[in-house]
Amino acid sequence: MPDYENTARENAPFPSEQDKRTAPRKVISLIPFEISDEPGQKFGFIINVSRTGLMVQTASFIYKGSLLDLSFNLPQTAGRVSCMARVTWTRMLEESHTMRGGLEFEQISPESADIIDQFVKTQED
Repeated sequence: MPDYENTARENAPFPSEQDKRTAPRKVISLIPFEISDEPGQKFGFIINVSRTGLMVQTASFIYKGSLLDLSFNLPQTAGRVSCMARVTWTRMLEESHTMRGGLEFEQISPESADIIDQFVKTQED
């Protein structure tokens, strides 16, 4: 059985790490997403989103370095975003027994990227 607590600590970003974001992100109210993988579907919520990635929270354990097949809808946009994203960091939230993770898009269609851009832009106004 994996040692979730130690793995989460090892994968947690340190406050001193330099912010590597290259695109503006929008903090949003919780938006549901789905992870499709071989064992079955998992669900969670998007905390923030940008053209290059997102932060999620889920009751399912996610491992740093794993590639996830995601899909979600953003409010006030047309179409569903589908993408492949790599987990770049994780953190266990002990008080809620959930995980947070940073995901970087590795495969995303131009249409899905446009949906995200449209959402972020409308939230800035």
